[in-house]
Amino acid sequence: MNINGFVNTVSAAMEQIIANQGQVVLISSVFAFLNGVGAIPYAMSKSAVEQLGRGLRVELARHGASATTACFSLIQTDMIRNGRCSSAWNWTRPPKPSCRPSNTVDPV
Repeated sequence: MNINGFVNTVSAAMEQIIANQGQVVLISSVFAFLNGVGAIPYAMSKSAVEQLGRGLRVELARHGASATTACFSLIQTDMIRNGRCSSAWNWTRPPKPSCRPSNTVDPV
């Protein structure tokens, strides 16, 4: 999900969150902290969600409200088992031949 969706949603609810001294819960991923082959755009967006949560936590504290970011890991689903060739998405078995290092770009 694009970070704009998070910002728009939180912005729309902010007045009520502050008034009720509530809590914002943002859903992110461990890819906010990790990265893997082919996952850079996803990891970047999840890092942005993590930073939004950290900033909101500081901003909301003075109003008695709070923010939490939940960072989930991989869950064994058909998509994880069969849908991705990247080893970042499938840690349980070797990458498919099209994803072997000889077919990837060397890190800079």
